[in-house]
Amino acid sequence: MNTEQLSRYLLDLYDAVPTLNVEQFTRHAFGHLQTLLRFDSGGYVQFSAAEHQQLRMTSASAFNIDAERKLRLRMEMLGYEKMHDLRELVSSDPLIKAGFIRPQTAVHGNVADFGDRRLQEYADATDAVNTLTMVLPATNGYPLQTLSLWRRKSAARYTSAQCRLANAVLPHIFRAFLTNRELHVGKMYGSQHHSLISGLNGQIMYVDPALSALMFQHYPDWRPPFLPERLHRLLLADFSGVVQDGSLQVRWRQEHGLLFLSLTEIRIQLPLSPAESRVAQLLSEGLSYKEIARTLGNQPATVRNQAHQVYEKLGISGKAALMRYWKNQSASMH
Repeated sequence: MNTEQLSRYLLDLYDAVPTLNVEQFTRHAFGHLQTLLRFDSGGYVQFSAAEHQQLRMTSASAFNIDAERKLRLRMEMLGYEKMHDLRELVSSDPLIKAGFIRPQTAVHGNVADFGDRRLQEYADATDAVNTLTMVLPATNGYPLQTLSLWRRKSAARYTSAQCRLANAVLPHIFRAFLTNRELHVGKMYGSQHHSLISGLNGQIMYVDPALSALMFQHYPDWRPPFLPERLHRLLLADFSGVVQDGSLQVRWRQEHGLLFLSLTEIRIQLPLSPAESRVAQLLSEGLSYKEIARTLGNQPATVRNQAHQVYEKLGISGKAALMRYWKNQSASMH
């Protein structure tokens, strides 16, 4: 592919970003990429760190393969990836590990090269005997991402020339995938913040990175890249467009066979005791712990403990947030 052909390819790719919906764009991007790199199936995945630096596939999109089956087989046969000391990726997938060491560089291999029986069984079961993968590291609030292209025939190895072509094209595919998803969820809710996109079967295709931590907090047994089972059941049974699950409020819409969700945490504020209310009022006036202690005839340590109780009960952090909260409360009473 010469420079002019590459430019035309990329122009066509980016032109499709705002105009095609999520599933259409997935087919478009992989379909055009297939004409360049001749693969049988492909997948685009985002990862997010859970507790103990365990990495989870928080969203996934697939081409020419049963995504749900492949993802479940991967979890069952290869397990989860994990970060060690924030620098080393622990994984049963040698190409993901190689891609992590050489980010934004295409790596490739035939499963027979690794001599791993479990990996061979997984590759045979999912038609992924030859794989080309690129890993995009987590940066500037964006998650770790991978793009993989699979060939089912053992003799169909990737070549060095194809890897060079992948190095030129795949970084643009990453950017286009992410932008397409952010644009469409942004059109729906005005922002992609705390939003996600999933299929009707619950398979997540996009999740805002800031939302992942909140999801793990509210659903300890969450097994992405699928919606939490309880939340999925609530959505399928709802017709109002808004569901409440504990302290999470979920607005949702269905469009083009996909679910678009926007999640908000509703903080439940516990009532303050009379002593805590007095401390909160004085803190909001700008007094220090020592000044409040003198005013109330208490010890500064007592005032500090009461202040922390105030912050916890109101779901806020620090004196500046308390001053804003108290000002808003006073304004609403007049």
